[in-house]
Amino acid sequence: MIKQTILFGMIFLMMSATNFTSTDHPPTIWTKVITWWSAHTRPLPAADVPEREYTYCAAANDSYAKIARDAGISEALLREYNGVNMSSKLTINQLIHLPLGSVPPHEWASPLPAESLKVGFQEQIGASGVYLGTDNRTRRVALTFDIGYNTRNLEMMSYLTERGAPSTFFIVGAHPDIVRGVLDNGHELANHSWTHSDLTYLPEGEVRGEIAETERLVQKAMQGATTRPYFRAPFGAVNETVRRVAAEEGFTLVGWTVDSGDWQDNVTTEQIVENVTSHLCPGAIVIMHGSRDYNRAALPAILDFLEQEGYEAVTLSELLTPVEVE
Repeated sequence: MIKQTILFGMIFLMMSATNFTSTDHPPTIWTKVITWWSAHTRPLPAADVPEREYTYCAAANDSYAKIARDAGISEALLREYNGVNMSSKLTINQLIHLPLGSVPPHEWASPLPAESLKVGFQEQIGASGVYLGTDNRTRRVALTFDIGYNTRNLEMMSYLTERGAPSTFFIVGAHPDIVRGVLDNGHELANHSWTHSDLTYLPEGEVRGEIAETERLVQKAMQGATTRPYFRAPFGAVNETVRRVAAEEGFTLVGWTVDSGDWQDNVTTEQIVENVTSHLCPGAIVIMHGSRDYNRAALPAILDFLEQEGYEAVTLSELLTPVEVE
């Protein structure tokens, strides 16, 4: 059903784009997409909603045996359901599907690992930074957007607010209207560098400038505004210099759990929706980008999926509650 509705939605979007001439506010391509989606899709009636299949992203101290115990099933069943043999090792951040009838992660009786509670972010750090919330059991996810200057991003921010989905925007540069748009819509600012260069090829002074200049001009653009404490390196490319400089400037590096793939040239709206919905897990950080036709059309379907599957969209600050390192 989702595939059919997205296909018709894309046809509608292309037809609308050919005669779009508005110079002020509505109707915009964005509002046309939302209007069409609202009119042609509805959540399933409660009686028709099937039992949910829960997913779980493995943390540093997890094992198949531990997850199976918490889920109230056998390790053999868990491995069989996920298509892995008994000798396969579990990797950090690996997506695990729990068979129907399993105890869902948010009901697991065992406490979160003491190590995670002690070191906070450090348990969930990958190559490009933090990628998974400390609590990887509660159905909360962070929608994050890497954006530059595009006025359609303002419409996207407004739509996310209307849908009750506070998000985090990693901005390139510091355009005042974008800064205000993020904050006025109740979203969160974060830093994505000044020029979106691969920082691993830059000397230390330029790396520092890329981070500090965006922060300086964001503060200038709106009183009280800041991109701290989160920084995402362009392309997720980091090295020891980037890690150290970001920390010295007061930032925590943030990567992602789920890549929407909306940065690819030939990606379709349907593929974006599939990339997100098929890899989502509690505590996930989803990466998307500035407003384009294909990801703009995908957003309603993604938010519908979150609602239907019982997920809450929160900002990174809500998802990643820092725990002081002793």
